[in-house]
Amino acid sequence: MSRPPGKRREQILAAAGRAFDEYGYARTTMEMVAELAGVAKGSIYNYFASKADLFGQVLSEVLSILEASSLVIAGSSMGAAEKIGALIEEIFSFIDQAESIGRVIIEAWALSSRQSSDDAAIAPQRELYARWRELIAGILAQGVADGEFPEHLEPRIGSAVFMAMCDGMIIQVILNVGLEVTPDLMSGMKRGFIAALRNIPPEQTDIENI
Repeated sequence: MSRPPGKRREQILAAAGRAFDEYGYARTTMEMVAELAGVAKGSIYNYFASKADLFGQVLSEVLSILEASSLVIAGSSMGAAEKIGALIEEIFSFIDQAESIGRVIIEAWALSSRQSSDDAAIAPQRELYARWRELIAGILAQGVADGEFPEHLEPRIGSAVFMAMCDGMIIQVILNVGLEVTPDLMSGMKRGFIAALRNIPPEQTDIENI
């Protein structure tokens, strides 16, 4: 009995996710994915143009889950500071609950650092980062408008700092270097970042082209 096209695509994506997690991008082959998925290698190309395209779609599936929950937070009736705290919790609970997802993200970062990397493999992550920067900047702008953050706060700078802080912590969690995601850690990060936003001196926000 043949599987519906949508189910076959999901089956291939799941198999590819396992292969990329275990072997990494360079060592994974379409043959490996086909074997794990229980399909003929040629049938993979009915859904994905190349290994890079397949990796990009795996990454997109992974990141779309986190993006969806982030959009819910951003669109809620919470204040800006509360939204920032909720985003920190959401990001780290997502990563902490799925180590394999973290390894795929690390693999994408590695590919992004190579000039020869194929855009199809890393485009989803680059596009998501651009959307997240805008989403966070929008939250910070809301905070300035509502008086939660000082008028001299530049939302683009605050957004860049937020992303850098989260990325640094995520790397430590994924690489398992001894950082444990605990309620105390989350509370400390939220308090520290929000306090920094409320006390950034004006001269530190006079930066162009962020």
